Amino acid sequence: ADYVPTDMVMLSIPFDSTTYSEKKYLKREAAEALEKMFAKASEKGLSLIGVSGYRSYERQQAIYNHNLRSDRETLTSLYSAIPGCSEHQSGFAIDVSCKGIYCRLEEEFAATAEGIWVAKNAHKFGYILRYPEDKSEITGYAYEPWHIRYVGKKLAKHLYKNNLTLEEYYGYVPSSAVTEEAHYGNAIDVEDSSHFIEQ
Repeated sequence: ADYVPTDMVMLSIPFDSTTYSEKKYLKREAAEALEKMFAKASEKGLSLIGVSGYRSYERQQAIYNHNLRSDRETLTSLYSAIPGCSEHQSGFAIDVSCKGIYCRLEEEFAATAEGIWVAKNAHKFGYILRYPEDKSEITGYAYEPWHIRYVGKKLAKHLYKNNLTLEEYYGYVPSSAVTEEAHYGNAIDVEDSSHFIEQ
């Protein structure tokens, strides 16, 4: 509950809101790699948008509790980590989206030009799609094409080339069973919509 990553810096990328927030931070190495990735995407005419980077224990707790009020526990657990178990708290993970879907965190991101490019190129910058399609029983989380995690170029390339998740690489098995649920929607990281950037 009291863990805070060291060496965090504010990201210099477009975000879905203009207000100051802890979600605009990542650990320095991850931040530098992400900024390079966003710059390359921009060169290709793509408009990637940051939505949620670092999350403190307290912020994850607020998000999780909000989602519990909106949905059943089994459904919430597919998309929201319990406080203290979120990769966002590590400072190595970020959710990304694009203007074309109004910066939402939904599966349709995978079908956008930005989502397709991220899936094919994130590993070149040391990032992986953390919760891939058809791997929910392995990761313990539903498909999240927007959630990327920094692991370094060498490991990212290996995982991408061999179609592996971190769980498969380390031989880890999730402790709780994953159940099939309906589409979850966009309550993963709730923000005041009045702060969204103009589309």
